[in-house]
Amino acid sequence: MSFTHTQKGHTGITMIDLHEVSTKIAKIAQLRKTEICKEDNGISDMQSFVVFHNGDMFECRQSGVDGHPFESLPLVLNDAYNDGLTKFDSISLVVDSFYRDSMNDPNYEKGDLQKDFNNNPMSTVVECLTTVTYGCDGHSTGTVVKYVYNDKGLPEFTLVTDKDHSEMKSEFVDFVMNSYIKFCNKDTQGDN
Repeated sequence: MSFTHTQKGHTGITMIDLHEVSTKIAKIAQLRKTEICKEDNGISDMQSFVVFHNGDMFECRQSGVDGHPFESLPLVLNDAYNDGLTKFDSISLVVDSFYRDSMNDPNYEKGDLQKDFNNNPMSTVVECLTTVTYGCDGHSTGTVVKYVYNDKGLPEFTLVTDKDHSEMKSEFVDFVMNSYIKFCNKDTQGDN
């Protein structure tokens, strides 16, 4: 599934502010999460998706239903490449995930936050939407939006502003995204 979001009005700025783009994409994710919960009449998880940002256009590609969001990332990017999504200002991954204010646990393993959230009534882990945005130069930034569900099963969001979101990143996602960016840059340079 893919969907396109068009940003109204162009700023005319040729250099992009990755943090600003990441924040815009986090807002798109909030709208999508709310829409999914409304469609499902309450609490519902959102599939991860990749957003290709080019000027005023935001094109989104949703991941497959099964497996961890990171596992489906190469397939999503392969499909996007085959569909011609090779020229972009930035590319982002959005994941419905978990967050804890203090993430510096040297013994952390994949899935620990979800286990703590599901099994510990005193857990400090909360649900969140995480956006990691990559520029064509290899730099990246992240945005985290925590949420809780209201009585109608709809999410209420709070932007996390006082944290360094680099700790939310994944070496695997960095590798895959940067490899895709380099491959697309090499491919487009061959067109000149």
